[in-house]
Amino acid sequence: MTADFCFNCGLPFERSEVEVVPGTITEGAKPAGFWIRLGAIIVDWIILLVLGSIIWPVIFGESFWQSTSAFSYLFVALYVVLSVWRFGATLGKKLLGISIVDGSGNNPSLARSTVRFLATYLSAVLLLLGYLMAAFRKDKRALHDLIAGTYVVQK
Repeated sequence: MTADFCFNCGLPFERSEVEVVPGTITEGAKPAGFWIRLGAIIVDWIILLVLGSIIWPVIFGESFWQSTSAFSYLFVALYVVLSVWRFGATLGKKLLGISIVDGSGNNPSLARSTVRFLATYLSAVLLLLGYLMAAFRKDKRALHDLIAGTYVVQK
């Protein structure tokens, strides 16, 4: 198997043939591109809005759409962090055939999943440039992936 770039730093290899070390992220993994990642985010938001519209009024007696409480942010955080930690992907990512892994190709730890989620806010605050990095980097990693040491891959 060959790789054109380093999954850790994103820099191209100087030689065209690179031996892949078994059990690492480079074995059998293809980085997920920007558009499929964006599609997964959209699917996740649709899922969250539907679930929120059904569950939220029952629990809190107010519309999820109008809620700006800390509980609504916690609801989103729990969905994303626990899904990534436990299953390696949110439902949107699973439906589109992509997952989030650490440098060894395993599901991220709870701590790494939490750091990644929090770092997505940094990616967004920087005029979405943190997200757009995935479109231009060879390894397709966004800023929050670099911060958390994660990779989004197609299997």
